[in-house]
Amino acid sequence: METVRIAHLSDLHVAELANADSFPKALGRLFAGRSGALGMPPGPRRKFAWFASYDAQALKTLIHFLRELHEDSHPLDAIVVTGDLATTGRRNDQIKAWQLVADSGNHNGESLAAIGPPVHVMPGNHDRYGGIPIVAPTYGTEFDVVFTSWKASRGVQRFPSIGSRNGKEQLEVVAADFTRPNASPLPHAWPLPIDGTGEVDVPTLDNLERTTMNLNSSAVLWAVHFPPRLGADCPKELHTVSLNHRLVGGDAVLARAAKCGVFGVICGHVHNNCSYIDRTGVRVSVAGSASQFKTRFGHWAHLLEFDVDGGVILAARILDLFQDRSPRGWGICGYSRSF
Repeated sequence: METVRIAHLSDLHVAELANADSFPKALGRLFAGRSGALGMPPGPRRKFAWFASYDAQALKTLIHFLRELHEDSHPLDAIVVTGDLATTGRRNDQIKAWQLVADSGNHNGESLAAIGPPVHVMPGNHDRYGGIPIVAPTYGTEFDVVFTSWKASRGVQRFPSIGSRNGKEQLEVVAADFTRPNASPLPHAWPLPIDGTGEVDVPTLDNLERTTMNLNSSAVLWAVHFPPRLGADCPKELHTVSLNHRLVGGDAVLARAAKCGVFGVICGHVHNNCSYIDRTGVRVSVAGSASQFKTRFGHWAHLLEFDVDGGVILAARILDLFQDRSPRGWGICGYSRSF
């Protein structure tokens, strides 16, 4: 038996400019004649950044904390980020996210990839916010250009097998992109004409099942951005989440996962931290936001540990990582719990 260890992050919301205020506050600064309005820094070379919901200090200290865990007490086999790497799908935001997530040559070591273990990523709804926000939003594809490791075929990508440090046991992770190319504005998304929902399409779901069944392994996780189910059947953390954050058709994802014998689903999106066993018997782990600016739930990430023997997961544990007031900035919150 070997232990495979994954750091699961989500909703980094990296932006070209960090820690910007909300759009209404930015408009107020603009009308008041204050510099920095709408994310435009003072100076001769102004850059229009539109939105930023990114806490740079939270991500910086998390990277340092994960490096300490990896080098000292909890060596990592992989880092998985389940979407919303950037605040928007604009190229400048996506490039900044790539530098902090996937750039292993970052000369200051200030990236997840520079820690050492392979980093696997997938897009979230924010990564698809292209065009001109509010005025003329479009479905963005810059994520697919900037993050070249994302090579999804018909919405699905099998990440390289995640092996234990001695290489004897392996865990499989298959990711599916359920962001909505044809999303329409929803009333409760006002004043932003942006739809925060995902939607399950049958071809992608069929491909997800087919890819999983071809693995001939029961040590399999699915990675999606959106929690497959919200509401009363879920932990209290998901009871009050707006319908604007749901995965339309998510019940089908859980049903297929059960059919395929998938051990669990990892996701993010709602910025809250919880895990539970769905009524289908499928385990669901929802990572909070690692570095959204001014999140009301705090900043969270997960450390997932899997005891694998002969291609079978015998046991799994979740350790909650939480940004705190310690000198390191992050810590392990309490004890591990079963996944």
